[in-house]
Amino acid sequence: MSNIGIKKGYRLEKFQLGPLGTNCYVIVDKQDGSAVIIDPGYNDVNFIKTLKEQNIKPKMILLTHGHFDHIGGLKCFPDLPVYIHSLDKEMLANSQKNLSSMFFSSVEYEPKNIITFEDSFEIKFKDDVFKVIHTPGHSKGSSMFLFYCRVLFVGDAVFKGSVGRYDGFGASEIATKQTIKKLSNLEGDYLIYPGHGEETTLNEERLTNPYFKEW
Repeated sequence: MSNIGIKKGYRLEKFQLGPLGTNCYVIVDKQDGSAVIIDPGYNDVNFIKTLKEQNIKPKMILLTHGHFDHIGGLKCFPDLPVYIHSLDKEMLANSQKNLSSMFFSSVEYEPKNIITFEDSFEIKFKDDVFKVIHTPGHSKGSSMFLFYCRVLFVGDAVFKGSVGRYDGFGASEIATKQTIKKLSNLEGDYLIYPGHGEETTLNEERLTNPYFKEW
């Protein structure tokens, strides 16, 4: 694994939530416990309990995309600002578009405190930013968050050895191919935290991921 890591002064907590084991990431300021939550995918009692026990104070939620297994826990944080790409906002309150109607119980979140973004938008946290990289394919508004130069929270755009499905609402194989090319062309290495499975690096995916090789 690369020596790239989360910026000094922060720590990263990873939780696997819900029946699909969605990775929820919490970036915590070590000094005061304030935090950013990325993709709270399920209403998990133990997750909320852990945040309280560790005195973690969430300040905002970032969504890589609008599928049900990444938004299912939003109702646990009704007062926090929620950031999502403008093209995926409609998925929040529509169980067919967020695909929950095809799987488990319906997941719908009426837009409240929603802040939409576009490509290259910068979301400020403390003295740092999460920079948005629009990576459509898995959904129209699928996006990554670049934190501290070389750390990418990628949602379901790419996994260790694979890529996200491109057969749901707003998905596109053509857009997925373009996203993989966009990632492959980034200069240098990046630490990748995906929406499911293990973390990886961009260099490792360039070398071993068949989609990077074929596309």
